Amino acid sequence: HDAARALLRAGLGARKQHLRGLAVEELVRAEARWAVPELEALARTRRGRELGEALTEAVATLRAPGPASGARS
Repeated sequence: HDAARALLRAGLGARKQHLRGLAVEELVRAEARWAVPELEALARTRRGRELGEALTEAVATLRAPGPASGARS
């Protein structure tokens, strides 16, 4: 689990926007509620603002009670 978390954290810091977007999608898919503070921090940066709505939706989904609605089996 630690290696997967490290990889997703690195994805959030990636230089390329599409890689950051993929990391956000995978965090929601994995129901990674631990990442909410990191997603919120990213949203406050210039690189995070490029993802705007995707970050807002990811945080809302991960904060919602029960299974994350974006999760796939």
